[in-house]
Amino acid sequence: MSEHPHPVVLVVGANLRDARERRYILLEQAAELLDVTPETFCAIEAGRRAIAPADIHRLCALYGSHDGQALARMTAVACSGPVRTGQAWPAEPDRSSAVPFRDDFEGHGRRLNAVVRQAGRVRWLSTVLVPPPLQTPEYSDILKQPPAALPGAPLPHAPHQTFVLEESVLIGGDHVPAVMEGQVAHLADLRVPGATIHIVHGLFESGSIAELTMTAGTVLVKGWEPPTYQAGTALSLHLDAAVAAATSAGSGRLIDRALAQHRERFAATAPEGS
Repeated sequence: MSEHPHPVVLVVGANLRDARERRYILLEQAAELLDVTPETFCAIEAGRRAIAPADIHRLCALYGSHDGQALARMTAVACSGPVRTGQAWPAEPDRSSAVPFRDDFEGHGRRLNAVVRQAGRVRWLSTVLVPPPLQTPEYSDILKQPPAALPGAPLPHAPHQTFVLEESVLIGGDHVPAVMEGQVAHLADLRVPGATIHIVHGLFESGSIAELTMTAGTVLVKGWEPPTYQAGTALSLHLDAAVAAATSAGSGRLIDRALAQHRERFAATAPEGS
């Protein structure tokens, strides 16, 4: 088996586990459906063992998931030959250096959210958009994408998530000042319970990336609309540098300044007497 699984293998496993846990189905029940041992099924959810597309559809039917087609397509990317459930992934071709996979099927945001929930550590960096877990419903609606957390809810696994945002992400959006006021105010509230949110100046032009550390490896996600899954590259090194250079000292001040700017814009555009 290759030491570093193809990123989409980890995405498939994380989605299957997330769907099973959300339906409160025991691992042993799902393993019995596929006629494999619980140990093998655990390895499938971790991305260490293969699962045939037909068995993905069987599990998704059991879980009430609508992601069977997308997950089966991901599995096909990871292995060019026939896949038998429970077998070890072949060492060749080297899946860690495979071509990135762009998940543009319907529901891609839901699948990314599932991987985030299953990850042990998540690091977000953006010069363009507020990352999904931090988005308000109104901000997400503009992007036509559901947020990764329930609207207004505390961040799940907040101690395991780090956010590094270029200041321009917060001060942009002058055409929707009311939406941005609510979004930036939400960021200010999230800092209170301890979410690690860094606002910095002059990030490199990376767009939006996320690093998801799973049990069996790391998934790098570039862009979220829709996401592209790939193995670690130089982007991981850039993310390391950005996180190392960021401090929380001035982040609160920059959030407050952005909030004040959007409030001024909203007051200037609000109808008289409203």
